[in-house]
Amino acid sequence: MSKAKKQEKLGSQPKKSVEKILISIVLIGGVVTIILYATVYDRMMSHFFPKKEIYGVWVEQNVASYAVQKIILSSEGVSVDGNLVATDFDYDGWYFSYMAGGVEYRYKMRNESNTEMMLESDEHYNPTFKLLENHKIGVR
Repeated sequence: MSKAKKQEKLGSQPKKSVEKILISIVLIGGVVTIILYATVYDRMMSHFFPKKEIYGVWVEQNVASYAVQKIILSSEGVSVDGNLVATDFDYDGWYFSYMAGGVEYRYKMRNESNTEMMLESDEHYNPTFKLLENHKIGVR
């Protein structure tokens, strides 16, 4: 190898390490930006669509009285038939969802006043729930 090629090869080593450092900084900056954006988005959604709008007792419709399922949404979380199944839930103005037992339950609001919702699932039966009592459980 000629002397010029050896010097050129030696000179490119620091440039490559600087490039790697700059690429790493850009990637880390991108990840931080995405995390901050997600946080701001969550705060905006909770401001425009507060969870307390849907607090209350939701009762399943069009089923026999002995099979009616009741969902209570409050600041404590989600209770189904008297059992607390989730301590947190998401609400974006159109959908209400929570995780229980590794399964996500997602309900779509069916009207603008948010007094009726329907479970979205792959199952054949997608029950509808109506807000029976709208009260501020746990809100002071």
